[in-house]
Amino acid sequence: MPKSPDLPGATLEVHPKEPYVTSGERDEFRCFVIDPGLTEDQYLNGLQMVPGNNKVVHHGVIVIDPARSIADLAGADGSFPCGEGEVPAGSNLGDFQMLTAWAPGTAPVDLPDGVGQLIPKGSLLLMQIHYHPAGATADPDLTRIQLRLTREKPKYGFLYHLLGNFDEPVNELGFGLLPGPGDKDGVEFLVPADSKDHVETEQFTIPAVDSPVGQEIPFPQGTRVYGQFLHMHYLGFDQKVTVTRASGSPDQPREECLAHAPKWEFAWQRSYSYDAPIESLPTLEPGDVLQIRCTYNNSTENPSVVKALKEARLSSTIDVGYGEGNTFDEMCVAGLSLVYPMP
Repeated sequence: MPKSPDLPGATLEVHPKEPYVTSGERDEFRCFVIDPGLTEDQYLNGLQMVPGNNKVVHHGVIVIDPARSIADLAGADGSFPCGEGEVPAGSNLGDFQMLTAWAPGTAPVDLPDGVGQLIPKGSLLLMQIHYHPAGATADPDLTRIQLRLTREKPKYGFLYHLLGNFDEPVNELGFGLLPGPGDKDGVEFLVPADSKDHVETEQFTIPAVDSPVGQEIPFPQGTRVYGQFLHMHYLGFDQKVTVTRASGSPDQPREECLAHAPKWEFAWQRSYSYDAPIESLPTLEPGDVLQIRCTYNNSTENPSVVKALKEARLSSTIDVGYGEGNTFDEMCVAGLSLVYPMP
């Protein structure tokens, strides 16, 4: 995997208390609790995750926990297992705020002057890493987080949302999985064995600001799309994100392609930002409908499938569903970088 570039002008670098060693046949999810030691409110203007062992770091997610509700979950090394079903029952994981998602090839979050995300004083960072040991005991990993912080309140706020991975049909709120080819048991996320051009499409309707979904996944008034991060696993090769607006205008068409990677590669998952002034960026308003279309090649014509079959000691392709824990699980995700006028 390529080495991650450093964040230009980083003002703070933090990392877990100790290196971590992953091993075994199954993928592993590990959460690291990190205290950046902020004694006053600051605004994040840049961020990068730099893996220590990029041979096994599959992807990572970084969030902030202003309430410090995760402080007691970590063991002596500052980490805990956090795959599905592994977080202790009854644990309050707090009102997390998303900062970024990282995958091989991801460029730093490098925002322009006047744009930033509030990091309240005393906040903890939670870094979840998806490790892929592939049946071996890996060299130790000490992944670093680089931040560029400022005390000056910016003109524009910044938000990051990960949308997708829907494996249920579109619901009454307007988000979910659309019907696809090969569905065997109603609407389902299923990439059939030996399929070469299989498409799964997900939908997300922008919620009203004061709705429960709008409070959990906020899109403040005046939200514009600053950039996007596209993510699938080994079978993926083409991903596209489009928007159908509830009402269009001459400068914001009713239907618009927001991002398209027709030659997507797992080993080079870029984040894309628009080369345009903030006032000209695409808008998102309540009622607008996003669609995330992911296309997969689940045949031996895909070199990544051949590699995965060898790792799994399989002689032929298999049906693949949504998931995160195994070599042949798949995903369909778009990470939206959003800016909005700071109140």
